[in-house]
Amino acid sequence: MATVNINVAAGADQPTLNALVIQVYKGIYPNIFKNSINVGQAGIASVDFDIQIAPTVTLGPSEQHSQMIREHISHELPAERLEEAVAFLTQSAITATCSQHRIILGANVTTNLDGSYSITVAVSQITVNGNPILSELLTNAVGPFLATYLNTNILNHITIPSLSFLGVTLMTPVMTTENNPGGEMLVAYSGLTSPVVVPPQGTPWPTGLVFIAVDTTILNDVANDVLPSPSGSWNNSYDIFVCDIGISAQYNLKLQAAFSLSPGAGSAVTGTVNVSGSASVSLSCGIVPTITIGADISGTATLTAAVTAQASGSSDDIIVTIESLDNFDLHIDLPGVPWPFDDVISEFVSGFVQVIGSAVASIMSNYPIKVSTLSRR
Repeated sequence: MATVNINVAAGADQPTLNALVIQVYKGIYPNIFKNSINVGQAGIASVDFDIQIAPTVTLGPSEQHSQMIREHISHELPAERLEEAVAFLTQSAITATCSQHRIILGANVTTNLDGSYSITVAVSQITVNGNPILSELLTNAVGPFLATYLNTNILNHITIPSLSFLGVTLMTPVMTTENNPGGEMLVAYSGLTSPVVVPPQGTPWPTGLVFIAVDTTILNDVANDVLPSPSGSWNNSYDIFVCDIGISAQYNLKLQAAFSLSPGAGSAVTGTVNVSGSASVSLSCGIVPTITIGADISGTATLTAAVTAQASGSSDDIIVTIESLDNFDLHIDLPGVPWPFDDVISEFVSGFVQVIGSAVASIMSNYPIKVSTLSRR
């Protein structure tokens, strides 16, 4: 059994897709939906059409569309493989019905090399109420011309953007139609590794909207590609009986996020930030030559974040904002400290830990991470 390498899913249910179709239809009718097609065969010179009702989308192939695919490939496959191939070729099929007489369009969503999606249609059936002979004639003679017209004048100008996350490369998505608890849905899946295997149906994806879902692997990869690398310095002096000890430090840090997602938490995200890095610590005491020692820094902090969508020009940005860091647990390993610095080094380390924690918390407070940009073209 193939491993299900799914890190991202996006899609919409059937009512949402139909609402989008109605918006598009109302925005451009009568352009494109009212026209004339030259046929020049079967005794038909041309056909005028006026689609006065917005098309209705039904997810999944119609029987007519499946039969067209079946007839097209039946001579290429053995009989025992035919239905399996038909199911595979129509896994992302859409059936569109339009006009009062009824034109059934079999549509397929295909994935382009850049990860974007294109829609193409074939006319499965044209039905003229009460006239089966004319219906068959129009289906066979006019159907291919109508499909070419729709593909050329409408669908060739529509490209559904790819699933894109900043700093992360995804495999070519797989599009499928599903019958889930929320109803029929069109869903695209992708992942960080190949192959992208569509999981079993039944995931309760949200309904009534276009959704996008990511796992913590994606969030972590995006965040860790853009999180800052804090650096800075700190110094202090300590009065002991031998001399005034001066200690200064230069530090460089690396931050890595590990997000956690909890069902029912809404837009809230929690997790940890791992802190690692190094410091160069210089110690001086009167006439004693200055000594420089390398230090290792490590630790964690608890993060609280929120996911929001923000409009930006012709796109929507998905933002994860780290709101705060708390519960710092930092450690500084400063080996080989010579006398006479033993008495003050623990005090210095305690203060240095607080300085680093405050610096990281300040930088990360309300820190926005742009996870993805969704075009509204």
